[in-house]
Amino acid sequence: MACNNTWVCFDCRRSVRRDSSSYSVPRCPSCRRPCDAVGYKTAIPAYSNIEGWKQLKDDLTEWIRGRKQLYLVTDVRWTCRQLEERLAELKTGPDTYKCRRQIKALQQKLAAIKRQNAELLRADRRRIAKLDEYTKIKRNKKKAT
Repeated sequence: MACNNTWVCFDCRRSVRRDSSSYSVPRCPSCRRPCDAVGYKTAIPAYSNIEGWKQLKDDLTEWIRGRKQLYLVTDVRWTCRQLEERLAELKTGPDTYKCRRQIKALQQKLAAIKRQNAELLRADRRRIAKLDEYTKIKRNKKKAT
């Protein structure tokens, strides 16, 4: 059985519950604009709680920004991996002028991608390090009990 998701209109401060198996985006009952999905467990503030609605919108925006960054990092890492695999194939192949030219072009492309996304990749490594640290702390707490 499917659960209901909550959809909100931040302009009107209205919420709508719809079946999660539906592929259509519900519209706000007041203004008829498309609503934003906030999941099925999110607490929705009262209509009169303007500060709560602002906080909900900020939280949703931050979550979306984080997801977009995660998808971008994943895409960059996948592209780099594909280029590195192709470079490895070319390096094990015959030593011809065409291969050397392709290797040089791929190395330049890989270096450019890494240079353009250096800060993004550094931030992702820091995020992974924090998760690893958090996981170690959790494991140590379980072992202690």
